[in-house]
Amino acid sequence: MTAFPMRGVLSRRALALLSNVPESTIRRIEQGSQRMFPMGLPRLKAIARALGMNDEETEVFLSLVSFSETDLRHQSDPHEAELILKEVERRLTSIALPAFVGDEFLDVLVANSAALQLYQFTPERLAHLRDTVLPNAVYFILSSQMGFASMIREKGQDMLAANIRLFLRSSLPYQDECYWRYLFESLLYNEQDPILRRRFEVSLAQARRAAAGSGNFERRYRMRLPSGEEAHFWALVVDQRTPYGTLFYIFYIPADAATTEIFARFSEKSTHFAPVRLAPWPLDRKIIPPDWTPRDPRIRVPR
Repeated sequence: MTAFPMRGVLSRRALALLSNVPESTIRRIEQGSQRMFPMGLPRLKAIARALGMNDEETEVFLSLVSFSETDLRHQSDPHEAELILKEVERRLTSIALPAFVGDEFLDVLVANSAALQLYQFTPERLAHLRDTVLPNAVYFILSSQMGFASMIREKGQDMLAANIRLFLRSSLPYQDECYWRYLFESLLYNEQDPILRRRFEVSLAQARRAAAGSGNFERRYRMRLPSGEEAHFWALVVDQRTPYGTLFYIFYIPADAATTEIFARFSEKSTHFAPVRLAPWPLDRKIIPPDWTPRDPRIRVPR
């Protein structure tokens, strides 16, 4: 029998039927057996749902059965991840500002129509980008093909270094992951874009020289847009914890009347367009090219 406070008592068979988890597995959980979960996170969460656990109770349950944060990174529940992304899309649709959402690698997961208009990401250009560049904010910022760095009108190098510092800080828990190494080497040793490679080298050195804690999340940009207009705005970052790591909502807040008017124009055109997904998420859905070989021989590539 399995009991849970305020929710009565379920027989082992009833819980197995509700959660679609074998009775034998539930029995091992009741007995406190360690590291006996080959079925992984989805089934454990199914048990939590069957018992009516809330988010906090589910987290405690997973910790009690020794399911670590590392396991969470590598065994996502596809249904739960999709629900999170749909909620991200809903929020970005409701924002009357250019905005996008990234993960701890600063991979761009979802961007709203206003953000795509800001950088003139037409459907054709988006299709081309998906085939030629990494869907990553650092890559977008530094790439000569994207032209973002050359659009910055003030303190351009400081802005680049600040973004690299954010990348290093946010991805710190994942720097032993093969995907992080792939992403890092794709920036540091990029052979297709020497300008990107040089910008990353310089910005990385500057970011590492910066005093600890000197980087905050707010960035003030003055940029000349592809349309020729000048925009002055703040990039405000708001984080959201999820079972699979932190998501970062990046909102562009206008800093003058002219930019407010530009963003309002983008917003008016956005009403008929859904946000666009770019990078896969969570970590266990990230893609490493099959022909990639790490420069560090100690790195093991999952195949």
